[in-house]
Amino acid sequence: MQLFLDLHLTKDGTPGDSSSLISTTAVQKGVLAVPGVGFLPNGGVSSFVRVSFSLATEQDAELAFERLRECVLEARGEA
Repeated sequence: MQLFLDLHLTKDGTPGDSSSLISTTAVQKGVLAVPGVGFLPNGGVSSFVRVSFSLATEQDAELAFERLRECVLEARGEA
């Protein structure tokens, strides 16, 4: 299963950069996702990420989403 998620990284509605979030905060929390910029033909900034669950248990997926949520809240200054 794969999902494309818009992380809504900013409070003001600007896109935010999922690449920075994934390569720093998320990796430190043990979460790996593909930043949305990888799916833009001309590059740029994207608040989307792609997550895949091929071998993860339901509990592992739930933990990963909890950790990803923490990353987003930190990026917004809400944590």
